[in-house]
Order: sequence, then structure tokens, then C-alpha cells
Amino acid sequence: PSLKRLAIGGARLERGGALPENATLGYVVHGDGERSLALHPTSFGAVHTDLQPSVDALREAGAKTVVVANMLGNGVSCSPSNEAGYPDVVTIDDNARLQREFLQSEFGGGPDLIYGFSMGGMQALAYARLFPDEVAKVMCVCGAAGCGDYNAVFLDALIATLECGGDRAARLRAFGLIYAGWGVGYAFYRDECWRAAGHATLEDFLEASYVGGCADADADDLLAMLRTWRAAPAAPPDLGDVTARVVLAPCDTDRYFRVDELERREAVALRDAVLRPLSSPYGHRAGDPWGPEMTREREWLCGEMGRFVAEAC
Repeated sequence: PSLKRLAIGGARLERGGALPENATLGYVVHGDGERSLALHPTSFGAVHTDLQPSVDALREAGAKTVVVANMLGNGVSCSPSNEAGYPDVVTIDDNARLQREFLQSEFGGGPDLIYGFSMGGMQALAYARLFPDEVAKVMCVCGAAGCGDYNAVFLDALIATLECGGDRAARLRAFGLIYAGWGVGYAFYRDECWRAAGHATLEDFLEASYVGGCADADADDLLAMLRTWRAAPAAPPDLGDVTARVVLAPCDTDRYFRVDELERREAVALRDAVLRPLSSPYGHRAGDPWGPEMTREREWLCGEMGRFVAEAC
């Protein structure tokens, strides 16, 4: 399917100001618009094409139409790399409000289900908070409603690295190496799980996965997405307004969207939430398990997704 664009120039933002006049939100519709309709916001650093495996899984599970929304700042929707005058901070709630706008325009109503991984899960829960009468089901995978203190420490290190002066390549390399200590957990390195993906040495894994994965990124786009993430309050005060049934699917070794925090916050504040943690050494990566080395994680996620989407449909 082709990329569509909603004109969002001049949209007012939660923290004041507005988007540039030529700003657009990019989205892709998989399916013919038939219900049931699933909204699938992108995660940090991802664009719509990266989400094809999870789109396929959602459709196989029973979602007739899956709409992938590119988060602002990701290089496809309005971002520093494609629009001069990008605001200092675009919030998670700003993204959710704009996603609602294009769903109303394209489909005349809200989604039956919102599925999100990581920051996509944050956007999913934001939509359900802001428009509780329009969403029946939310599946938040390795994500949370907000950004806790420990999560913020991680993000502040990444932000400081990108804001430092000097060589762009060196900053992105440092960014990738910091991320490598957080994207997977201690057990991943202890058990040398990187070997399952075909890496002969730890250094090879780091260079190929994290350093290489960041080398071509736009530093300003990364900063925009990090600031969106960082700006989310740890516990949005209106979580209790969510009427949707919510599945929280964290990984027990995720270092920044942690099971214990979800137990203490979201699982308590949400009216109808079930916590279904996955045990895996892959940490945060377990929520995006489309590599061949994560067969067990993929089967688990597809099973949870299948049961939940079947209920939603």
C-alpha cells in the first residue's frame, strides 16, 4: 500500500506553539477499510515499512484493516529532517490527537484496537486516555503509559550524547553503544545470546546491531523522538479514564519499561487491564521478535496477539 499524508500544518501543540505550515502525518492503510480496524503507531526509530511483520501478524490474527501511523519526528511524518521550524517538543498526546484526526477523516471513527510496541504502546495508551469512548481494546507490548525516573536516566544519557558538539559519526556511534547496554538485558550478554543471530564475537554484534543500526540515522530526528518520549509524565493523571480493555505485555528483562513499574502503576490505575509478562533474555527487543533467533518470543507474542485480536473482533 502507498503512503498517505494528512496535512497537519498549524496544528496547536500541548506545550504551546504549532507545527510548521507544511507539516504532514504519514500513514499507511493495510486492507480495504473493512472492520475490524487496528491502529498501529510506530515505535522509536521505526518507520511504517519496519512494521510489516507485526502488521502481517495482526491481520493473520483477525484484524481486517491495519493502519500504521508514523510518529512525528521519525523522518516520514513532520520531523526536523524534513521541516524547518520543528518544535522543541511534540508530546505523545500530540501524536495521539493527530492520529485521531486522520482516522476520523479516513474512516469516520476510531479504531477497534490499538496495538503498539515501545513508544507505540505509549501512543496507544494516550489515545485510549484522551478518547476513552472510541477505543475498545489496547495491546501495549514492552511499553508503558509514561516515562519513569529510571527510564528518564537512560534517555537523558542519549540526549546528552546527541547534543554534544563534534563529529556526527562519533556521536551516533556513542549513541549506539549506550543503547546496547539498555536495549537488551544482562542475561542476553551473560548467555551470549548474540551468537544465535550469527555473530562470532560480542564486538561483531555491537558493531552490526547497535553501531551499524544508528550510523545512518538523522541525529536531529532521534533527538525529536527522545524528547517526545522524555516529556511523558511517569503516571498520566487520567489513566483511570481509560475504559478500553488493556493487555500489558512486558518482558521480564526489559530495562526501561519494567514489569514492576507496570504492576505498581498501569495495572492499578487502569480499570480493565491484564498483565502478561514474557520471560526472555532479549529484554526490550523481545517485544519486536521478528528475527529468526527469537522463535520462542515470536510464538508467544503471536499467541497473545491472536487471542486478544479475536476477542476484539
